[in-house]
Amino acid sequence: MGVDYLAKMLMGEVEALKPKAEAYDKMMAEGKRKVFVVTSGSYEDYSIEAVFSSEEKAKEYCDINNVGLPYPNYHYSDYLIDDYVVKYPVIYEVGYRPKYAEDDPRRMEFYRVDEYSDEYIDEFGVFGCCVEYNKNFSVMKEEVLRKYWAFTKQQKENE
Repeated sequence: MGVDYLAKMLMGEVEALKPKAEAYDKMMAEGKRKVFVVTSGSYEDYSIEAVFSSEEKAKEYCDINNVGLPYPNYHYSDYLIDDYVVKYPVIYEVGYRPKYAEDDPRRMEFYRVDEYSDEYIDEFGVFGCCVEYNKNFSVMKEEVLRKYWAFTKQQKENE
């Protein structure tokens, strides 16, 4: 688990689950590993400074970097490795411009959402739908096109 992933987890992009104290102790007894993440700052100055495999090293790092500061700025927290849940399915709402736009023809814009919404065409001719994440981006694009053609066919049949 890299620092980038931990940063995403701490910033709320990945939902981290802290087990209850008893479950945490059980996992540690079973040999689950944990890391100690050192952070500094707050709000827009918040950052991850380092990740350690031992509490002693994390504490030493904080102690060294807090010397001379008016208040402790470096802190550490422990996290179990692989103690997270990524919500599946990951859903994206897509705005698809089937007609030529000035900037880019057939443009698709993807926005991460928490739930599905109905398909629609807005007043600007943009088709909106939801698709599930796929690491092969072209699969997501193909799904949008399939939904667009099915939607427009249904609309013509309803006229």
